[in-house]
Amino acid sequence: MKISDVVQLKSCDPTMTIDGFLSEEHGNQYERGLGIVLLKKTIDEDNPFAICRWFDNVSAYKIGVFRTITLEVK
Repeated sequence: MKISDVVQLKSCDPTMTIDGFLSEEHGNQYERGLGIVLLKKTIDEDNPFAICRWFDNVSAYKIGVFRTITLEVK
């Protein structure tokens, strides 16, 4: 996976675009709503979270963080 890849959760829609990657520490902080974190440009064992953007089924803009192991490239 890399920045700008179109991905989808293995379990369901929607398709999303990857904006960057987060370390384990920063990904966990983001999941708990603890503020802004540093984006990484590459995925590796130290950056197991991806920040993704997408539009939902009512055209609302969304952003979220997902573990890369839960995503597949489309």
